[in-house]
Amino acid sequence: MSKGICLGIIELVKKKRLSAVSCITNSKYFNKFSNELANYKKNIDIGLHLTLTDFPPLGSPETLTHNQKFIKFSSLLKKLTFGTILKIEIYDEIEKQLDRFEEKSGKI
Repeated sequence: MSKGICLGIIELVKKKRLSAVSCITNSKYFNKFSNELANYKKNIDIGLHLTLTDFPPLGSPETLTHNQKFIKFSSLLKKLTFGTILKIEIYDEIEKQLDRFEEKSGKI
């Protein structure tokens, strides 16, 4: 997600053109824009967008990352097919994303 997309989402929320949004907690823009979204939480539904590709992880999953960033979807699919991903790493990362979302938003 880019800063421009986040700004666009906030603008659409302000204009009441969106009734729900989801947040990618491992985006570098999450902290800033989650604070702004909190101003509208009575008017919109705010959810978590779990991600295991393309963004930096919140944890340290070795089998899901390359160069400290999640692997691309095609690589993830291949590793899942061949069983070379540790399930505990997926569980841990999901838990970290949920915890960060709850910490910032207070709701799921």
